[in-house]
Amino acid sequence: MDYRFLTISALLYIFIGLLRFRKACYELEFYRALLFISLGAILWSYSESSCTAESGPYCSILEFFFVYSSILAALVFFHFQRKLRSLKDESGLFSKWTLMDPLRIGVQTVFASAFVFAVWKIFAKKDLPNLISTVSFLICIYYILIFIDILFRFRKTRRETLNLLPFLTVILIVEAFEAIKQLQGFAGNLTLTILDEYFVLISPIVLHEILPLEKRNFVRAEEFGNHSDLVSEELKIKGAPYPNRKSQMKYNLLNNLNLPAVDQKLKILFEEDKVYLDEDLRLPALAEEIGISVHHLSAFINEYLGLSFNRFVNSYRVQEAKRMLLEEPERTVLSIGMAVGFNSTSSFHRAFFTETGLTPKQFREDRFGSRLDMTSSALENFNLN
Repeated sequence: MDYRFLTISALLYIFIGLLRFRKACYELEFYRALLFISLGAILWSYSESSCTAESGPYCSILEFFFVYSSILAALVFFHFQRKLRSLKDESGLFSKWTLMDPLRIGVQTVFASAFVFAVWKIFAKKDLPNLISTVSFLICIYYILIFIDILFRFRKTRRETLNLLPFLTVILIVEAFEAIKQLQGFAGNLTLTILDEYFVLISPIVLHEILPLEKRNFVRAEEFGNHSDLVSEELKIKGAPYPNRKSQMKYNLLNNLNLPAVDQKLKILFEEDKVYLDEDLRLPALAEEIGISVHHLSAFINEYLGLSFNRFVNSYRVQEAKRMLLEEPERTVLSIGMAVGFNSTSSFHRAFFTETGLTPKQFREDRFGSRLDMTSSALENFNLN
């Protein structure tokens, strides 16, 4: 393989992973970001095929880098699998301690990879096989086992497995390609090389762009099924006027929800994670993150909270904007509106006026004017005394 392909793909994976890690709000997103970074690290490690036991310190660093990234990816799946086993529902994936597992994974990976690397360096090279090929083979076996386990054991948590199984598939294929090329007679196979090159170039784009679209289609299909159930439920409520039927359906939706749990999840997402800062936040995406259907979340916000979805989200955005208007007087109104999640000046002004009865500029001037008046009064009283 032309190892420039590996380098380009590795850089893409690492860049996407860092970008996602920076924007991550939930534990599941931290898992995804770690997987992008570890995939990039694995590919980068493969970019030097000439490393041997007698090579200099650069190749030793590269070998350690490979071992670290391979174990990192494996531990991400191990922790995720263990978490799915321990949870009765999906709410544990939205704990406020979102960074604890990723940090724990990173520390465990350092110790594990240091141990493996030290063993290979302490023993004579004739006693142990090639480090990279051995780790590739063992990790491949582990990925196959965990892939089967997640796929069949956790069918009830389809949304989570849908998020991580594509990463597992890509890592498995990458590791399999490298393991096969270590076998005698396959190292110079042209067909295998071409397939490998195309795969490593296309895979980051597929994971970052195409699979999220497939995921949304899956969620839409699932919601369509839920909608069909609701229609069937409506047809069962016979003999009542339409308004009563509609009210009965909403009551049934709320009756099937753990209302305090949903309320707590929303508070964590909005008050601690501040998901409203994302201008692309939509009801289906929020429902998916909470782990309930769109219809249930819509009924919860409309009936239980007494707000529309837009009004609910905008109320948090306006509160954040009010804070920034007072604490950052040098910042423009437009900049603040964009920072809190509005995608246009008009929508920002309209939502702000609805919540406060003032425009953002009037709010800022009114508050600063009041402060100036209080300061002037205090100075006058001081001078009189």
